[in-house]
Parts: sequence; structure tokens; C-alpha cells
Amino acid sequence: MKSKGMDILLNITVISLLIITIGFCWRLNKKIIELKDSKKDLGILVQTFDAAIIKTHKSIADLKVMSQTSSVELQQYVDKAGELISDLSFMTNTAAKLADRLENAIGVARNEVAQQGQPKPQFPSANALDRKMTKPLTLNNSKVISSNGSSKTKDDLRNAIKLIKQT
Repeated sequence: MKSKGMDILLNITVISLLIITIGFCWRLNKKIIELKDSKKDLGILVQTFDAAIIKTHKSIADLKVMSQTSSVELQQYVDKAGELISDLSFMTNTAAKLADRLENAIGVARNEVAQQGQPKPQFPSANALDRKMTKPLTLNNSKVISSNGSSKTKDDLRNAIKLIKQT
């Protein structure tokens, strides 16, 4: 009797383990079917990702070309700016030298006029030259230079230019 009861107990245990195994196999089968379905989605995702990578490579190549073109153009602008800076520097130096020569010539002219006993001509000061002149200048109390630079007696201007060239 003990063996019959043990056989039944053993059979019930095996049957319950088989039922549990069938349940796990059935759940595993469902998961495998879901995995196969997701494989199709994964394939679409991989294709989309591949297309995005191709577009990215193309965009990077386009950016490289654009950056090279931009750098060439920028270098041209930098070169032009350098040339303009050197030109402006030359012009500034030349203007400073001419201003010094003009100042020396005015001093010489004032000294010559003072030695001849004539009244000193009224030359504009540096401040008057910096702002727009509104009143005409008078030379020797009779000659007038208007604010636009024209003179009633051009001889005075010619003499001043000769003095500048001599210094």
C-alpha cells in the first residue's frame, strides 16, 4: 500500500511539474513570437539609422567644403585688411611729415615777415584747423582767404608752397 500511495504521489508531482513546464514553454513561445515581430521593427530602425548616418556623412563633407571656401575667403579679407593697414600707416606717416614741414614753413614765414617789419599774418591754429572754419582768414590785414580755401592773392600760396618744398 505504501508503494501505491508513493506511486500516486510521484505521478501527481510529475504531472504538476509537466503542467508548470508546459506553462513556461507556452510563455516562452509568446516571447519568441514577440521577438520575431520586433525583428521587423528593428530592421526598419536599422535602415532608418543607416540613412541618417549617410546623410550625416554627406553633411559633414558639405561642411568641410564650405569651411575650406570660407577660410580661403576670410584669408583674402585678412590679406586685404593687412594691405589697407600698411597703406593707411604710410599715409599717416606721410601726413605727419607734411604737417611738420608745413608747421616749420609757417614758422619760417612768420620770422621772415617779422624781419621785414610787416605785421604778422594770421595763420589758423591747430584747433581752428580741426573744426570747420566759419570766418575767413586775413593775411597782412588786406588779403582774405575764404573758408573754402580759395585766396584772392595766389602769390602768397605759391610762396608758402615753395617754402614747404625747400624744407
